[in-house]
Amino acid sequence: MPKPLPPVSQTALLKWVLNHDFVTTAIPGFSTYEHLEQDFSVAGNLAYSEDEKTFLGRQELHGASGILQQCGECREACPSRSKSRH
Repeated sequence: MPKPLPPVSQTALLKWVLNHDFVTTAIPGFSTYEHLEQDFSVAGNLAYSEDEKTFLGRQELHGASGILQQCGECREACPSRSKSRH
């Protein structure tokens, strides 16, 4: 069973998506007004906070996702590329 993500994940993951040219669409979800405010806060500032950098740099996140490799580009050797999971 997956562990729940910390609150910082809401903005960190949305910023990660919006900072990559190979992503053409992001449809952030929300179930509370707080989530909506977090989503809108990203629109004005795509720079990562220190907490977001720490969250995105966690090795267990990379292994669990199978996608988020933080390489900054889509490389031929990317295991996700061969599975067409971008």
